[in-house]
Amino acid sequence: MADSLISARVPKAKRDAVANVLASLGSSTTELVNRAFDYVLAEKKLPEIKAADDCSANNDDFSAFVSRTTFDIPWATDGSVAADTTAPDSAANYKDIISAGRQADYERLA
Repeated sequence: MADSLISARVPKAKRDAVANVLASLGSSTTELVNRAFDYVLAEKKLPEIKAADDCSANNDDFSAFVSRTTFDIPWATDGSVAADTTAPDSAANYKDIISAGRQADYERLA
């Protein structure tokens, strides 16, 4: 059977996220598309997508991850980092704030 090339429009962020997952599974986009076509041929329908209610645990996990791995940056109205006494060492830019935050994390580990 001769192969054919398929072109599809997918948001870049979604494509990149799926490519990372496929790589971690040792798979490829080609295998994903072939399996999707096999599924449609066998089932005569598109795969079902979980309802939003089924994903609530994943959303909670993601929210917890974001809160553990981020912190607020005190932005001024002009887009610069505002002088803020709550920022680590009253840093002048976001790179200094991130650096100070990492330093504090490393010191806690010591």
